[in-house]
Amino acid sequence: MNIHYTSINTGSNGNCFYIGNAGEAILVDVGIRKSVLLSRMESLGLSMNEIKGIFITHEHSDHIFGLRTLLNEFSIPIYTTPECYQQIRHLMPEELFRPIAANDQIAFQQFRVKSFAKQHDAANPFSIVVESGSGNIGVITDCGMLCHSLVNHFQQCQVVFLESNYCPEMLDNGRYPKFLKHRIKGGLGHLSNRQAKELVISHRHPQLQHLILSHLSGNNNRPQLVSDTFSGFESDFKVTVASRDINTDLFVLGEITVRKQTLRVEAPQQLGLWE
Repeated sequence: MNIHYTSINTGSNGNCFYIGNAGEAILVDVGIRKSVLLSRMESLGLSMNEIKGIFITHEHSDHIFGLRTLLNEFSIPIYTTPECYQQIRHLMPEELFRPIAANDQIAFQQFRVKSFAKQHDAANPFSIVVESGSGNIGVITDCGMLCHSLVNHFQQCQVVFLESNYCPEMLDNGRYPKFLKHRIKGGLGHLSNRQAKELVISHRHPQLQHLILSHLSGNNNRPQLVSDTFSGFESDFKVTVASRDINTDLFVLGEITVRKQTLRVEAPQQLGLWE
């Protein structure tokens, strides 16, 4: 069966991603209301009956907001780290908890999910790569820096939901207090538009098919800024700026044609990797 993928919602107001097929699928985070999630899935022809697991990457509210009400109706296994579970255990029955750690591989019938560690100010957070016979899909958001783990897994993906959270100039000139500005850009917060572009220029898979820019800030970014930042890549792969307010289309892994890569930009020298 073909593997489908979509951003049901992504942004600092709530994150939820779908990857799978009519037989089995997963959700990555449930940061939106159950009613919104179910409505958008129905509009895409998707059913909660397909969902065999929910991966909660960390405990921040924009990733767990709808979890309790969803689990009141659907008994779905929750895959997360023990440290994250301790923060969200009040939202879920204990019997649904499935502990995972960095570099675990969870096998489903049509695909497997590989977890990896990242830098973020949460309780042992992780991101994932979904591996299938048609290619790999990464969900890589809430990353404070371009660490080796992130780069290594990003390089493996033909499709990537990649964080492009903030514009540095908007953040610096905005109304956020200094401690919050430091939290966002201080190495345990989020990736900027600039960092995301540097990562793509330097480390993308040779057959990258689709880049979905995700987790945009409502106060420190604009969709047009993200589009402008990644202008020029369209001849190499499809670029989508995912919305904070609506789902993306439902895409099929492997059905986006990879064109001849024409963009040749040297990565800025200041791009550094952290252990």
